[in-house]
Parts: sequence; C-alpha cells; structure tokens
Amino acid sequence: MVVEQEMTKRTDELIAKWIVLGEYDGPHQAWIKDHGTPVWALVGALPAHSFDGRAVAESYGLPWEAFQAAMAYYQRYKAFIDAKVLLNSSTYG
Repeated sequence: MVVEQEMTKRTDELIAKWIVLGEYDGPHQAWIKDHGTPVWALVGALPAHSFDGRAVAESYGLPWEAFQAAMAYYQRYKAFIDAKVLLNSSTYG
C-alpha cells in the first residue's frame, strides 16, 4: 500500500510538472506545458512509430520525461483521449 501511494504521488508530480489543461477544457484537451503538443496527438502518433515512445517524443521535440507524463495522464483518462484520437482519425464525407 505504501509503495502504491508513493508511485501515485510521483505520477501526480510528473503530470503536474508537464501537463496543462485549460480552465474549460475536458481531459481530452490536455497538452504538454511549454510545447503545446496535445496528449491525444502523442497517443495517436504511437502506431506510426511502431509504438516506440522515444521515437514519438523525438519527432515532437519533447523531453522524454514530458512524454512519460503524457502517457501517465493518458492512463488516467484513456477513454476520453481514445475518443479524441478516434474522432481525429475519422474521415468525413
């Protein structure tokens, strides 16, 4: 239990350091602080990079820690972010 609480605390700190959400935005609209890269864009880029997180981080010019924060945030709000990725990958008309 103590180890789990410590991991949660570290994850909370990592997310707080790197993830930004506007006052009226939902969890699917989070982005990387000082970079403006949406979390959903990083998640959506994973398949094109053979699910290599380091390659995705590099292609977006992000520090590895920022990418890790995005993935931690993604795990908390997976359903919202997956829906955003799906909507953005859909073709219209």
